[in-house]
Amino acid sequence: MAAQRAQPTLQDIAALAAERPVAVFAHGGIGRVLRGLFLRVPDAEILTMDQPQDAFYRLHRGAAARIGTSIGTRVEA
Repeated sequence: MAAQRAQPTLQDIAALAAERPVAVFAHGGIGRVLRGLFLRVPDAEILTMDQPQDAFYRLHRGAAARIGTSIGTRVEA
């Protein structure tokens, strides 16, 4: 499963995050896998986790906080 292949990447990210803030941008599917591994949920549960197109997650101290965005909102330059 993708979770087995993603585990070393999550370990690398965690090592970097121990020293400084890290932002990870990934396709929704692998983002869900990394989040599931971080939260230590069973593999079968990872497949049912939310995969939003209008939010991202802050992973910190063993928890995931969903942060919504305003898709379609016009931003003035």
